[in-house]
Amino acid sequence: MSKINNIIAELNRLKVCISNNNSQHTDRNRYMRSLWDLLSAEDDERLAEDIVTHSDFPELYQFYSRIWGQYISSSERIHSISISSGKETPASVLAIEDYDELVNEIDLVKISPTDRIFVMVGSGPFPETLMKVYDLKNSFPTVIGVDRCHDSLELAQRIFFSCVQEKVYKKAIFINADGAEYNYEGASVILLANGLKNKRGIIARASQTMADNAVILARNPIRLGRMLYEDILNPIVIDGFKITGYVEPSRLSRTYVLQRDTL
Repeated sequence: MSKINNIIAELNRLKVCISNNNSQHTDRNRYMRSLWDLLSAEDDERLAEDIVTHSDFPELYQFYSRIWGQYISSSERIHSISISSGKETPASVLAIEDYDELVNEIDLVKISPTDRIFVMVGSGPFPETLMKVYDLKNSFPTVIGVDRCHDSLELAQRIFFSCVQEKVYKKAIFINADGAEYNYEGASVILLANGLKNKRGIIARASQTMADNAVILARNPIRLGRMLYEDILNPIVIDGFKITGYVEPSRLSRTYVLQRDTL
């Protein structure tokens, strides 16, 4: 119990520090790194459950999920603008190890020559995943980024075509839309970003419009990652779908394969 109380106390202390220094960019980065290190240090499932059910959790989640979302979005914008201005190169911000993580995710769905369209919902201002999928050989002639933020989408589109080597047999499309309203007809694979809100609404819309043999890759927080992102798979039940596999890119995240449950 003392370890739980210590973690909760540290989260509350960080919350105060971040609240009091929200205009200091350097301090904000340092606090965000401290937060990630604190959360990812724990791989005890039972301890994580005890923290998630702690009376302080709802308030901490509301604070940290908002602050973390702002931090990630801001970081992605900075990378995109830096690359556009020539201050950074794509290679300097595209983590090599992330390619392996993406390949592991894609391998879960066993791509076939008939898989034509890859859709990412919540592609953000720095479309790292889309760039990597586009660059994969023998996969998805069409990649589509869907984001409801118009400014993020414009920035993503500009940085995408300045970073990738365009291929005559592939195309990339960016669509300004809410994932809970988008039509997923024709999509073979639909990837949901971890930072999305209303994931269940997006999955419900996908269920209405996607092909029966299409699959959803749902990035979802686990353990103390639930302090940062919306958790839709705890308990692991999604009406109309079954989980057919998963990969765990980090201690705080797991990517699930959701396929239609035809039984």
